[in-house]
Amino acid sequence: MRAIESAGEYEMKTEKQSQELDRRSLSFIMKHIFLRRHQVYYDYFSGTTSWRDCLSILQSLDNGEPLQDGQYIRDYEKVAAKYHGTNYAFSFASGRMALYTILEALGIGKGDEVIIPAYTCVVVPNAIIYRGATPVYVDINPATFNMDSNKIEAKITTRTKAILAQHTFGLPCDLYEIIEIAQKHGITVIEDIALALGAEYKGKKVGGIARVGFYSSDHTKMISTSTGGMAITGDKELASRIEQIYHSCPFLPKPKIKKILFTFIAENFLYHPKFASIGIPLAFSCFKAGLFHFFLDEGKTEKPVDYPYPARLSNIQAKIGIQQIHELEQNIVHRREIARNYDGIFGLYPEQFDGSRVDRKHVFSRYSFLVKDPNFYRKKFCRYLYLGDWFNSIAHGRNKEFHKIYYSAGECPIGEAVARHSANLPTHPKIEKTPKLILKFAKEIVDSGAFIPPAKFKVT
Repeated sequence: MRAIESAGEYEMKTEKQSQELDRRSLSFIMKHIFLRRHQVYYDYFSGTTSWRDCLSILQSLDNGEPLQDGQYIRDYEKVAAKYHGTNYAFSFASGRMALYTILEALGIGKGDEVIIPAYTCVVVPNAIIYRGATPVYVDINPATFNMDSNKIEAKITTRTKAILAQHTFGLPCDLYEIIEIAQKHGITVIEDIALALGAEYKGKKVGGIARVGFYSSDHTKMISTSTGGMAITGDKELASRIEQIYHSCPFLPKPKIKKILFTFIAENFLYHPKFASIGIPLAFSCFKAGLFHFFLDEGKTEKPVDYPYPARLSNIQAKIGIQQIHELEQNIVHRREIARNYDGIFGLYPEQFDGSRVDRKHVFSRYSFLVKDPNFYRKKFCRYLYLGDWFNSIAHGRNKEFHKIYYSAGECPIGEAVARHSANLPTHPKIEKTPKLILKFAKEIVDSGAFIPPAKFKVT
């Protein structure tokens, strides 16, 4: 595997990859989901939602409970703060909005820099850019998918104001090392636990260890409120600043909130493995018809103006958040059991299951690995499984014009190479604990020689 040599080449590769993924159009889905031997289809959306959640939403609507502000919001924030061992939590309409608010509360703006991993979701650099600041990218460790802490200090300048410590796919990063570097230079660490809610580092829940953290609760994350996010901190002074911004934020309009709740209920059915053969085409049609709500600002480098940004989480979504936080430990046990089965084939995380690694508890939001040609297997398995593509570029969601997010091709060659070879398997609660069909596919990848163990991963 060779390094990317030019911006044009990198964009050409990622654009081609994007086109491959775009083939999940209605015609593609109809062809490959209905022509099948097994009446299941495994995806990543709405894996933590339940019929009970849906019934709870309908009961709230029927009872006339507030759509926007309400007691559930305060209760959810208290539950989130307690879960993470902190004193303060503030809910937002998305995780990216929570990050934006944290940056604002830290006074980060024009001329400032924020260090982030070169293997993340594009909403992370976008939020930084919305503040007028500049994202600075640090390469990753291919064995952990996390930022390489040994490469951080070389990227720190007099303009650096924060380091974003992302716990990728649920595996805690080298957090204490990162905090030590930050303290040495007088800068703040922001924990990104969007993919790691419930993970533990040195016996503590991630998100509540550094000065401030945030998580997302959209439909692909460890818990789901359809859309949503939370800022968490134990720092009283910073909490006061976040609170001032928080109370100035409006709620989304009521029609948009109702659409979010409809999306939550519909996706619970449409993406269930037992119904997805007809559900995914219907979900696609609902999306095209404008019946579903998602925040589709991944391609924007200017703060959205067609809805409040940042906005606060709605009351009924907070109610669902409370229920899902209460069930999170059971959720994690389920994910780790599935990951144990996958690991029996790939052997990437034996220390997570044999008790030899007690300082980091992986929650496996997805089971991620490297494969020589992931798109080949996406096509091969597509009638039964969507082989996950997180992250398919150094800033997933953007596959061209990387200069707009201040990234130069070749700047982080490991992150670029890993993005070309990344694949994930689902672990969420709607996957059976011994998913025989998925295990069969996993074994096929290993037996074919396509799997790339970290020890054999090279960028030349």
